[in-house]
Amino acid sequence: MTETGTIKAIDGSRILIGCGDTEGCKTCGGSGFCSVKERTFEAENNKELPLQVGDSVNIFLPTGQTVFAAFLVMIVPLLLFILFFFLYGKLWGTEKEGFQVLFGLIGLGGGFLMSYLYSRNRKKGRLPVITGKSGPA
Repeated sequence: MTETGTIKAIDGSRILIGCGDTEGCKTCGGSGFCSVKERTFEAENNKELPLQVGDSVNIFLPTGQTVFAAFLVMIVPLLLFILFFFLYGKLWGTEKEGFQVLFGLIGLGGGFLMSYLYSRNRKKGRLPVITGKSGPA
């Protein structure tokens, strides 16, 4: 998947990109619920392109990496909520819903924590790559 962004800062081969209102944002049904328009992220300038702050660039995000990130952030916590919810009933032989929900929320929080820690540790090798300039901002 290729996106367009504007360079906010440059630190060697690490580039801070600001994500603006792109074509993908216009066609997305969930654009009212996300904060992509205000989001910044790092990208890698592997091709050593001559870039300046304010340049508009094309960024390549591998589809598999994007799908995996979505799975990690959304599905893993949900699965852990369900697992912990039913695990409480099996371990203590009771089905008190209040405690089951509490235990499920602990699983949900643990899933988000796992996602955060995994993403933080793997961030260096998984940055999006700048493929070229798309003109001035």
